[in-house]
Amino acid sequence: MNRKQGKCLMQKNLGSLQSNGEQRRMSNPFGRHAGLFAGCVASRTRRTTQGIRRNNLNAGLVSCIFINMEPKTRHPLLNWTRTELWFFFIFFFLFHFVQDIQYLNHPDIFPQNRNTVLYSFIGDLYTVIPYALYYKLLTPLLLRKKIVRFTLLLILGIFAFDWYNRLMDWCVANASFLPDQVRGFGARGLKDLRIFGRQSVLLTLQRLLCVTALAYWKQSRDQQDHLNYLRQEQLRLQLDNLKAQLQPHFFFNTLNNIYSLAVKNSAATAGTIAQLSDLMRYVLNHTSDKLVSLKGETGFLGNYIALERIRHRDPEQVRFHVQGNTEGLMIPPLLFLPFVENAFKHGLETGTDSFAEILVIYADGQLTLHVKNSYGSSPDLTGYKGGLGISNARQRLELIYPAQHEISISDSNGIFSVTLNIQLRPE
Repeated sequence: MNRKQGKCLMQKNLGSLQSNGEQRRMSNPFGRHAGLFAGCVASRTRRTTQGIRRNNLNAGLVSCIFINMEPKTRHPLLNWTRTELWFFFIFFFLFHFVQDIQYLNHPDIFPQNRNTVLYSFIGDLYTVIPYALYYKLLTPLLLRKKIVRFTLLLILGIFAFDWYNRLMDWCVANASFLPDQVRGFGARGLKDLRIFGRQSVLLTLQRLLCVTALAYWKQSRDQQDHLNYLRQEQLRLQLDNLKAQLQPHFFFNTLNNIYSLAVKNSAATAGTIAQLSDLMRYVLNHTSDKLVSLKGETGFLGNYIALERIRHRDPEQVRFHVQGNTEGLMIPPLLFLPFVENAFKHGLETGTDSFAEILVIYADGQLTLHVKNSYGSSPDLTGYKGGLGISNARQRLELIYPAQHEISISDSNGIFSVTLNIQLRPE
């Protein structure tokens, strides 16, 4: 049932309840209370719907304003992550610098001096630029499977890279502030007319492969980050949908209880309506929250159980206890309600020796809900195990506590028992 269908069905039931209350207004004073309550709830529902529409409109206007104010995306050549910058610094500068220093310390094996180290460092400075252009401009074509365009641009880039090296050698050869030996290295490079005469083919391929591997790694990480984001959004939407399903489901059952009291001319009808008002206030104010205090949630359960006690002749049939220090504990709103609700709906029978026992315990980082109830000779346990409320609760637990909860259900000797354990720490 989606939210729109649930609202229509709820308004239909409220309208029916209001009509029945009007018919009994003269002969039944409690029917007057029921009709008045139905009218108030229907009015509150209309006001809530109008408020939601206004909020959606305001949210849309704000979204449009901020979308138009978003800064323009920077050019890919200017968009560098910290990981990419560290990679190019370590791979093109730090490794070669350490290698040159090592060669410098063994002049008997490697004919190196300070001038050769300086020329190598200058070469690293201007060599990194073509590889950065390759990384930002050509690897995206490879990642998008545009092989032909990538190959043509790569071949063109190889020739451009060779002429770029010649230009840099000319700049070094004519830089008067450099030592004569360093300028001589540049002049010697200008005389070599071979393609890749000044650059090792193996070293170039090695660098291209490493830069390409960086591009593939970054694409994989970005895809994983995007997938995680989509999973979080899916989780949020699923939780919102589950909570939206739970609200009408809860109100339908509670309204049926009050309707049965009104039909019986019960003196508790007015007080019951006041208690339901408190429950509605809690649901309307807190079900949109991601987490609520366990103390507030157990207080809500206490009010709900107090409503259920009115339906039964012997209040001792229903027992509810909370044990342990619940301060600082947070849980999703209305998480326990389906288990408690089903104990009354499917188990507790009026006029018999049946019972329902609800126990909430917190000890040693574990929160336990234990619900035990009796049932009749021919119980309908299908709804208990797979109804909307229980199915909703199971899905929410799987989404919020995927590896931190355990549900056990037992059925023996006319007693149905559900135990929910959640690993929980104070926040």
